[in-house]
Amino acid sequence: MVEEAENNKKRKKNDPPIDRNTLLVRIPDELIYKLYKRKLKENIYRNRGYILDGYPRCHADAQGIFFDIDESKPEDALDRLVLNKDIMPNNIIKFDQVTDDYLKNRVKNMPETQLLNSHYNEEGMNRRLGLYRTMNESPKGDPSVSEFFTSNNVELLDLDAKNSEPELIERIKIFLERVKRLNIFIFFSI
Repeated sequence: MVEEAENNKKRKKNDPPIDRNTLLVRIPDELIYKLYKRKLKENIYRNRGYILDGYPRCHADAQGIFFDIDESKPEDALDRLVLNKDIMPNNIIKFDQVTDDYLKNRVKNMPETQLLNSHYNEEGMNRRLGLYRTMNESPKGDPSVSEFFTSNNVELLDLDAKNSEPELIERIKIFLERVKRLNIFIFFSI
C-alpha cells in the first residue's frame, strides 16, 4: 500500500502538466444549460431570487440558459427561441473598467486561506481571463454576455470596480433595496 502511494507520487512528478485548453473531458454546454434551467425553476429561486456570479460566461451561454425552444414551430423558424421570463434575472450588477492586472492584484491580496486549493493562481487567472476576452470581445462584432441582458431589458447597475469597497457595497445595497427582488447576474466587464 505504501509502495503504491510512493509510485503514484513519482508518477505525478514525472507526468507533464495538464493543459486545460486541450483537455477534452468537459461537461457539454447543453447539459450545463439544462442543469441551470432546472435549478432556476425551483420555487426557492423563483420566489427568493438568486445570484449568478460569473456565469453565463458569454452570449451563447445566456441564450442556452434563458431561452427555451418552442417545439411546436418548424426547426427553421426565426421565432423558435422564446425567452423564459420565469428564470431570467431582472437585475445585473456589472463591474466596469477592470483590467487583467487589477483582477490579478486583487487575487494576490486575498487571504492565503481563501486561495488554498482554489483556481486562483497565475496560470488559472490567465487562462480564464483569456477565455472571457475571446468569448466577449469578438473582432467580428459578436454580441457579449452584457449585450444579451441589456437587449432583453434587464436592469443594469453599472459600477466602477476601482471604487472603494465600502462605496461599492453601499451602492449595491441601495440598488437591492430599490429593486426588492434578488435574482441578479454579477460580472466583471474586463
